[in-house]
Amino acid sequence: MKMKIAIDDLSVGMYLHSIEGSWFAHPFWRRRFLVTEEAEIETLRAADIREVYIDCSKGRAPETRRKLPAASSRDPQAPTIARMPTPMPSSGSPRERAELVLNRSKTVMRAVFDRSRLGQIVHATDVDSVVDEITESMDSNQKALTGLLRLKNKDEYTYVHSIAVCALMIGLARHIGESEQRVREIGMAGLLHDIGKLTISQEILNKPGRLSEDEFRQVIKHAERGADIISQGEGIPDVAIEVCRHHHEKFDGTGYPDRLAGTEISLESRMAALCDVYDALTSERAYKAAASPVEALTIMHGLTGHFDPKLLFTFCQSLGIFPTGLLCRTNSNFLGLIVSPRARETLCRLRLFYDLSRDQIVTPRDVVIAGSNLDRPIEEAQPSDYDIYDWDRLSDYLLDRGDAADRAILKRYWRGAEPVVEAAEPAEQPVASGPAASTWQPVSLS
Repeated sequence: MKMKIAIDDLSVGMYLHSIEGSWFAHPFWRRRFLVTEEAEIETLRAADIREVYIDCSKGRAPETRRKLPAASSRDPQAPTIARMPTPMPSSGSPRERAELVLNRSKTVMRAVFDRSRLGQIVHATDVDSVVDEITESMDSNQKALTGLLRLKNKDEYTYVHSIAVCALMIGLARHIGESEQRVREIGMAGLLHDIGKLTISQEILNKPGRLSEDEFRQVIKHAERGADIISQGEGIPDVAIEVCRHHHEKFDGTGYPDRLAGTEISLESRMAALCDVYDALTSERAYKAAASPVEALTIMHGLTGHFDPKLLFTFCQSLGIFPTGLLCRTNSNFLGLIVSPRARETLCRLRLFYDLSRDQIVTPRDVVIAGSNLDRPIEEAQPSDYDIYDWDRLSDYLLDRGDAADRAILKRYWRGAEPVVEAAEPAEQPVASGPAASTWQPVSLS
């Protein structure tokens, strides 16, 4: 059990978990250790440290606990947390209301991050108003808020990225049916997932080129540092600490800091990995242009081993956006190919070409993927499960020909069928006085 005590109550035999105040002023190279001599306590006093956290499960607990002043953990010189007690106005367009939520949230998060940068502890009450308003905004108009969250300037990227991941986590948690209390905790986890980056210099974070080995080592420490920072706060849910530490783990076990794999990584951390990368890809930075949502998900789908594949599909469903070229089974029991939105469209289309109920190819037709549509993707389909071979070439053919695709040619891509042969135009033959030149040959598409 962790307990905050006054420095005068610290004694030999206690396990120092963390100090109250800026980590930059920490007088020891070790962040946590067992106090074994009075000289260590005097060193802390000399550094003007007033309060510390001890872990009673690893060392001696105090016999009596001195009551601390209610505001003793607050530095009067630190930025004040801007609360949002007034309710959101009910008037205005969805975009105007989303802009108000975003601006209010940025004000609060800027103050929270500034306080954290100075070593002040982040408590749940500092950020719960942000989570509440983002949740309400996602309820009323998800697309209005998530669309605005892709617009970030370099000075506010850290704050807006945290708000964006919070919103995406809330949307995904709602989609998979989490309880309202759990949705709120997951949203807070998204809001605080990158707080450890405050300990890394902006020069490294915004470096356009490849990081050096030393710079990369500094960057990957942010996950552990962030978990340490928020673990000190009151009311911070355990899932937020877990997500802070493990949102850079990869499904194949090659991530950091603990190289967890598969379901060793918590569901919430796997969710955060998706939301974090998606927002990063769709945001413009000094060293890269922003990808469109479809482009971002197509890139993510191609990162084999990085994400939980089933959860990635669920994430796509929560957004209503899917990677171009993905083979899907629909709730109407068709196979379809995801097609990019046309110019000025925002919704993906699904090119249906196989009726699984009747086990037959149909003339391809496009449907727009929408929440109320009868033809919605319900799972990613594997070509081999449906006796399709050479899926790459079949998908290219479908993307190229659309509803003009020849059903006879489509049939040739099922196992057991004869290889596809499509006649090519005869080449012009040179005029010759001798024997005729060799004739053209059909080109195989198989």
